[in-house]
Amino acid sequence: MSNLYEVDFKFQEMMELLENQMYVDTESGECLTEEEFNQQLDNVAMALSDKIENTMVFYKNVLSDVEQFKIEQKKLMERRKVKENLANRLKNRIDHYVKMKYTDENGVVDTQALNKWKFETPRVKLSYRKSSIVDIQDINLIPQEYIKDRKLTENDIKKSEIKKLLTSGQEVNGATLVENLNMQVK
Repeated sequence: MSNLYEVDFKFQEMMELLENQMYVDTESGECLTEEEFNQQLDNVAMALSDKIENTMVFYKNVLSDVEQFKIEQKKLMERRKVKENLANRLKNRIDHYVKMKYTDENGVVDTQALNKWKFETPRVKLSYRKSSIVDIQDINLIPQEYIKDRKLTENDIKKSEIKKLLTSGQEVNGATLVENLNMQVK
């Protein structure tokens, strides 16, 4: 089967012959009657039309597939989000239970004991790990050298540099170091 460009070339070639009233078969070079020539021209025109139509129908089918992929992707993203939320709820439930066991009557968690707590089976291993984050209490009190690009949003603060200062014992106005215990699941 000829491709679109070959059919188009043949159609253009036949149109030139028609304009010059030369009724010749473009493949064999035989002389044709006007009726035979017009029949061939109609066949080539029909083939060109069919090529264009079939190509564009295929194009529409591909676009339809793309839309179906988008719909399926959205469904999968929603399902993923549901599963992530369920996983977080399950982890938080166990985290809350364990921390409750190491909390005194005043609501204070015994971080040293909790940091030593471990749970291990052949399929699951739980433990707690200490971490610390910089808590920005007042963004306006942060010294200018710790603000990126002179902006005043919390995302534009050089927290890693502030954390190094706070862990070394220095003070930074407007920021404190908060110690956390994070559950590790392996």
